[in-house]
Amino acid sequence: MRNSGLTLSGWTPIDLKLSLGLSLGFAAIVMWGSPAIDAACVILLLVSLLGSAHFALAIVLCMLVRILNPTLAMPSENANLIFWLTLLLGLIRNYPQIVGAKYVKQIWPIWVLVFWALISSLITSPYIYISLLKLLSFTIGTTLLIAIFQSISEKSYLKFSRQLVTIYVFVALVSMPLIFIPKIGFALNQEGFQGILNQPQTLGIFLAPPLAFLLTRIFETRKLEIPPLLACVALLIEIYETGARTALLATLLSCGIAALIGLTRNTKYKVKISITKLFLTASLTIAALGTAFTYSEPFRENVYKFIFKREETKSINVAFLESRGALVQEQLERFKESPIVGNGFGIYAGKNPTKRAANTNGLLLSAPVEKGFIFTAVLEEMGIVGAIFFTFSISYLIWQASRAYSVAFVAMFLACLLVNFGEAVFFSLGGIGIYFWVLIAYILGTMRRAKRYNTLTVQDTTLCAHLPQHTSMSQSSRNTPTL
Repeated sequence: MRNSGLTLSGWTPIDLKLSLGLSLGFAAIVMWGSPAIDAACVILLLVSLLGSAHFALAIVLCMLVRILNPTLAMPSENANLIFWLTLLLGLIRNYPQIVGAKYVKQIWPIWVLVFWALISSLITSPYIYISLLKLLSFTIGTTLLIAIFQSISEKSYLKFSRQLVTIYVFVALVSMPLIFIPKIGFALNQEGFQGILNQPQTLGIFLAPPLAFLLTRIFETRKLEIPPLLACVALLIEIYETGARTALLATLLSCGIAALIGLTRNTKYKVKISITKLFLTASLTIAALGTAFTYSEPFRENVYKFIFKREETKSINVAFLESRGALVQEQLERFKESPIVGNGFGIYAGKNPTKRAANTNGLLLSAPVEKGFIFTAVLEEMGIVGAIFFTFSISYLIWQASRAYSVAFVAMFLACLLVNFGEAVFFSLGGIGIYFWVLIAYILGTMRRAKRYNTLTVQDTTLCAHLPQHTSMSQSSRNTPTL
C-alpha cells in the first residue's frame, strides 16, 4: 500500500503532507501571531472531526500551538477555549469507541484512582469546582485516547506513527538553528535552550520519549545505521542545551530499565536485545565519559554546569533544594494537614489556590499548578490512600507496556512516566500532559496488535521503518499495510 511518506535510509518515515502543513502553519503563526494561532486551533478542531486518529493528531498539534515560544508568537487567550472544545467534540465524535469494552482492562486502574480523587476532593478541596473540572478533563482525555488507540485500524495506526515522527523531526530541526540565536532560543532566562517552545523544561521533556526510543532501538537492530545515530546526537545536544536534568535522567533511566526488561522477558514473538552490543556500547560510553571527565577541564565544567543549573553550587543536595526541594517540602507540610484523604485534586499549594486560574470570556478554562515531584504531589492532593491507588495504577500500566513487541516502546513509555520526577505533568491534560497520554495510549495500542499476529513485523507496531526481520512472516502479516 502506497503512502505519502518519505523514508530516510529505511528508518524514519516522514509524512510529506503533514511536513508541508506544519511549515506553512508555523510560518503563518510567526508572521501574524495570535490571530494565526486562533485560526490554526480552529483548523485543528475541524481536522479532529475527520476520525479517531485525526483527533489524536489534532490534540497534539493544538497543544504545541499553545506552548510556542512567545518571542515567535504571543499565546492566544482563545486557544484554551478551542482546545477544550476540541476535546469535548472528540468525546462526542468518538463515543462509539468509548462505549466498547476493548480498552477497559487498560484503563480501569485509572478510573479507580479518579474515583478516589473525586471522593477525597469532595471532602477536603477548598475549591471543589477546580478539582471537578480537572478530574473531568483527565478522565475524558485518558479514556478517550486509550479507547481510540485500542480501536483504530492498522492503516490509521501506521499513519499516526509517521505523523508522530514528522512532528518530532519538525520540532527538533526548526529548534536547532535557534541555539545560535539566543534572543529567541534562550529567550526565557538566557541560560536554558527552549527552541520553538515556551520553556527549556518543556522542550526537554518533549524530546525525552523519542530519544529514549531511538537509544533503545540501537540495541535491537542488527547493524548500526547513520540516521538514528544522528538523530540521537541532535536530540542529546538539544536536551543538554535546555539544562533539563529531568529530561536527561528520565531518558537514561528509561533506557536502562527497558534494556533490563528486554534481557529477561520471553522473546519468542518480540524483538530481542543484543547483549553483546549493549555491553560493548555501555562499556565504551562509560570509558569515554570517564576519560573526558578526568582529563578534560572544559568537559568537566560543562558537566558541573548542567548538573547544577549553571550555578556555583557544588553540592547535589543543595542543587535539589534550590530546584525542587522547597516545593517538595511545602507539599509534605500540606500532606501532614490531611494525610489520609489529601487536600483536594489539582489545587495549588498555599493560601491562594486560585492565584493562577485563568478565565476566558467568563469561563474558567485553566488553573495550572506547579507540583514538581509527582509522588509528593499525589500525597498532598489525595493522601496516603490516593498514593496507594496511584502506585498500583502506574505499576499496572508499566506491566501492560512491558509486553510491547519492541523494547524501544517500553523505553518510550517509561520516559513518559519518569519525566514526572521533576515535572509533574501526569494529570495536566490541559497542558503538555495530553501529549504524554497520547504516547501512552499509542504504546498500549501495540499490545492489541501483538495478539493479532502470530509474528510481528515492522508493519505492525513501530515508529521506524526498519525493524530486524528475524522471524518468518505469517500470511496475515503479509497483508498488513507497509510503510
